Amino acid sequence: MQADAGAPDGRHYYEKARTLKDLSDEAIETIADYGAACTSPSSLGLIQHVHGAASRVSPTETAFALREESYVMSIVAAWEAGQAHLHRAWARTFWTAMQPFASGGVYVNFLGDEREGQVQDAYGVNYERLVALKNTYDPNLATDGLHILAVRMTDRLQVVLRGR
Repeated sequence: MQADAGAPDGRHYYEKARTLKDLSDEAIETIADYGAACTSPSSLGLIQHVHGAASRVSPTETAFALREESYVMSIVAAWEAGQAHLHRAWARTFWTAMQPFASGGVYVNFLGDEREGQVQDAYGVNYERLVALKNTYDPNLATDGLHILAVRMTDRLQVVLRGR
């Protein structure tokens, strides 16, 4: 497949994501600085503009609540072998440097090994309703391998968040 060329066997990945309200000059300068300091030619910062039809839907009409115009930034460290700590550190430091420009929440498909607060932020105003649905229709965590929702039980929460 053509998509396989971009993700060859043996390549390692680490991803962090943020939602940015806008792309200020300072944010762009930070992105450029971290792009120049990238630790691997396979790593990248991907920015997706959320606007148009996506921002004309009410946050409560779907599970995805982040409906305001924004920019979703995915920071992807990708490397072939060795020095995982170096590449992960680049992604984490880049992610931290983008905090001043971030708004709440992140696109749920970009969640990794996150804490409950970040999962709640991803679902926004829909979180409580979705937890109730999950507790009703999936009380045994059949979907715990998917980064769906945290069930309101501490032991189960850890299973859901670590089940990826």
